[in-house]
Formats: sequence, structure tokens, C-alpha cells
Amino acid sequence: MYNTSVEIFNRYMETNDANKLDKGIETLNNAIVLKPELPENYSLLGMLQESKGDTAAAIQSYEKYASMQSKAIALAKEKGIYLNMLRDKATDVLGQPYSSKNTKSMSGDSMMVEAIRTGSDTVYLYSVQKDKTGAVVEGWRVSPPATWTLSEKERYASLNLRPYNQLGTLYYNKKNYDKALQYIDVISTLRPADEQAQNLKVQIYQDQGKLDEALASLAELVRNDPKNKIFIANYAQALLRQERYDDAIAQYEKAMQIDADYDVALYNCAAALKNRAAIVQREEREKRDKDPKYKENELRYFPLLTKSAEYFDRYRRLPSHKDDLTAIEHMVNIYETVREKAKLKQTITEIETLEFSNSKNPRYWDILGGVYARGNQTDRADKAFKKADELRRAAKQ
Repeated sequence: MYNTSVEIFNRYMETNDANKLDKGIETLNNAIVLKPELPENYSLLGMLQESKGDTAAAIQSYEKYASMQSKAIALAKEKGIYLNMLRDKATDVLGQPYSSKNTKSMSGDSMMVEAIRTGSDTVYLYSVQKDKTGAVVEGWRVSPPATWTLSEKERYASLNLRPYNQLGTLYYNKKNYDKALQYIDVISTLRPADEQAQNLKVQIYQDQGKLDEALASLAELVRNDPKNKIFIANYAQALLRQERYDDAIAQYEKAMQIDADYDVALYNCAAALKNRAAIVQREEREKRDKDPKYKENELRYFPLLTKSAEYFDRYRRLPSHKDDLTAIEHMVNIYETVREKAKLKQTITEIETLEFSNSKNPRYWDILGGVYARGNQTDRADKAFKKADELRRAAKQ
């Protein structure tokens, strides 16, 4: 019945047929009658109800899921385990498994279910290995009901962040900030690097006029764990939201000292440096506007821009971000400003090599058109902008 409900929901997503939602809810409620202690029932029920527009019912279902996962969350807080951490690191903390079962997913990934005794609890750890970097944790159960069969306990079950995300957002929209923070904190526990959750958390404190409290809390996390790049980056992000660019840059660079390839720190530090440079550049232009004889001191902000371009480039050289158009666009803008002709030419060439993978992306052609226009290549700019317009029109048809 649960799997049937999943299929019904998938068909609804394909067809947008609202009648399927009622059938999915009916089928899933039957599953809940048979096995009310299965948390996954309630996360799926919440999705069905939310898709139907019944927000109140969805909140109840999501909260039921959250309450049933309380032991799993408590274990995460106590032991410091989280989603997507390496399986080997998790077993170092929890203890070595006394049983293990391996299966293959439909996509060919290796899925592992391990039973571990931790104190008085039995923890079933669920991990997946998608490549050679090692298995990563996708969820765990803590002492499932004794009435369950072994196969039920060993059924692979990921921990679902969606209920917490939705509850945090829904309660924030209702201005119930305490409830929102309760669920956002769970996300921060299960996925410490979740930037969206951290931003919402800071926004709530800001709405409450308690931003200093948020900053103090984040700073305390860094003090207690000064080698934790995620905590440092979260603190930096909060500083960045306050436009404390110099402080944010310093924190991001601390994170990069721990991990030179930390993508979050590389990108955000580059953005912070560029924003800081824009402020200094504006100050210089205001001086020039007031005094026509004043010569703009480019040395005040050129080094900031050069450093920004370096970080954007390092970010873009990471395999997972090699085709990031936003980073490349920032680099072009910087090289144009600081008049780095050789690097500008090289970067434009690299943009042009991305045409095959972006041929249907209007944003790509807009970026390329802007580059050509600023380089006085009018014909090529017109062709690129025309291509972008054509793609947008085709998408609307």
C-alpha cells in the first residue's frame, strides 16, 4: 500500500491530476492502519496533503513524522553523526556493526544496512556507495519496534529532511518563530552545511531583532570546534548578511585553511571580496565626482577584485562546478574592470567552449552577448542576444 501510494504520487506529478491525490491519501491511510509505527507513512502523507492544498493536515503529518524520528535526531545530536557523512566515520563514532547486509539499488548503487549496538540501543545504519570515494550515510533507525521482523528492521530507509524543511518554512510564514527554529535546528543537525536552513535561521533572528544573539551562537560553535569548516562558513554567512564583509572574508579564509577546496567558502568569499571592492570603488567615484581633479585610487580595490577572481577560478576548477556560468560571469566582469587582458581573453575562450553543453540555455547566450558587446564585437553580440531571445520564445510555446 505504501509503494502504491508512492506510484500514485509520481503519476500525479506527471499528470497534475488532483483526483490521484485523494486516491493516494486513501491508500496511504490504509497503510497507516496496518503499520502506524512506520515514520515514512507520515512524510509521504504530508506531501500528498500539501500537494492537495491542505496545509493544516500536512503540518500534522509532518509533525507526526518528526516526533517518530525523535530518537534518531537525539542520537545525531549526542554522537555528532549527520547525513552524507562517510560511513566509516559514522561507525568510528557509533561502534562497529555486528551484522551487515548489502544490496544493489535499481541504479546500480551499493546499499548497505548495518546493525550496531550503541549503549542500550540497536542502531540500523543505512549507507550507499555511488562511487569510489566511499559509502555515505543516508539514514538510521534507533531501536525499531520489537514486533518488527528482521527484514522490516533492515529495510533501507533514508532520513527525510523534507518534513523539517516544510515545517520550518510553514511556521516561519505564520510568524511562529519558535516552532520554525525548532525544525530548522534539526536540519542544521542532520545537514550542518545546509546554507538555506542557516540563512532562514539568521533571518528569523533578524526579524525578531535578535541578530546579535544569532551571531553570538554561531561564534560560540566556532570557538568550541575551531576546525569545523562548516561552522566557520555558517558564521561567515551570517556576517555576510550583515554586510560585515571584512569579518566574513576572514572567516571564509579560515575555512579554506582547513579545506582549500571547500566550495561554499571559495564561492562566498569571492562574492564578499567583490562586494567589498564595489563599496570602495563607489567611495572613490564619489570623491572624483566631488572633485574633478581627484584621481581615482584603483589600488584601493583592484587587489580585492583580483583575489575575488582567484577564488572564483578555484571554485570553478572543482569538478562539480567546472561549468558554473555565474562564477565565470563574475570572473569576466572582474578582468574587464582590472584590465587583465590576457586572463579576460582566456576566460572568454573558455566560455565559448561551453557552447555545446549550453546551446539551449538562454542565459548562456545572454552572458556571451554581454561579453561581445562590451568588447565592441557588435555582430557577434547581436547574434548571441538573438539566440537567447529565440530560446526564450520557444520555451513559452
